[in-house]
Amino acid sequence: LEARNPDCTLDDLMEHMPGPDFPTGAIICGREGIRQAYATGRGHITVRAKAG
Repeated sequence: LEARNPDCTLDDLMEHMPGPDFPTGAIICGREGIRQAYATGRGHITVRAKAG
């Protein structure tokens, strides 16, 4: 998205790519870590296991 539109904001990016998709089905707790990762290339993401 950013490559096609250099004026793309972080909010635009988060709207189209809200976060990673984990193969284990884990649930991401909070969005700040994802935001940091998109903005700086590094971020801490807390995940919770999904049972069932």
